[in-house]
Amino acid sequence: MTNKKRARARPEQQFDPVDGRVRHVKGIDERLATAADLAVAVGSDVVITSGAHQGQTGIVTMLSSTTATVRLDVSESIVQVRPEDVRRATGRDREQQERPAAAMKRPREIRWVVPGLRLRVVDKRHRMYNRKGRVLDVPTATSFTMVVDDGNVLVEDLSERDVETLVPEAQGAFPMMVVAGRHRGRTGRLLERRTDKDYARVRLDATDALACDDVKVKLDYVSEFVPDDGK
Repeated sequence: MTNKKRARARPEQQFDPVDGRVRHVKGIDERLATAADLAVAVGSDVVITSGAHQGQTGIVTMLSSTTATVRLDVSESIVQVRPEDVRRATGRDREQQERPAAAMKRPREIRWVVPGLRLRVVDKRHRMYNRKGRVLDVPTATSFTMVVDDGNVLVEDLSERDVETLVPEAQGAFPMMVVAGRHRGRTGRLLERRTDKDYARVRLDATDALACDDVKVKLDYVSEFVPDDGK
């Protein structure tokens, strides 16, 4: 008679849908996801796990070996990320995105936003997240209104925390305004944008007191500027 113990059958490897780790125990009323359940495909509800859009949920509309195209839930804008930077979304992911901020931050006085600037909405909870638009007015000391490009939608009660400057990708003579630093308030034309070195080269317009000048400024210090709807 042998004393060898019978080897236990190895349970099928299953994966936690939240962190992707192997698990062998189910919680109450919980079904563990298999690797097939976690595979991302066109039409999948996903959450972006890294990069500028981290935490955003959406639906995959196109998928290749190098790029996943996702339509975001909060704003319906389209973004492109690496396939490895998305996973299947869970109810917890959606709850976290929809949850309001724990406390309202005290409004800050407007310091650099002026009518005519073109900006991008970067508040991930805002319905216009990732949309671009033009500042129409600054009606109060702490808020401004913006007309969004898509559909010409008017967005009110924005703060400077909600947006970032917008520097065109293509090189060309785009009208710009410097919004911070020693050249603040001066307008000019975009000559070059270097995201790898965080600067833009701008040819400043001449004024009564200052000559035309080529300067380098940080990307956060300059934005596209279209006063009076470009008229």
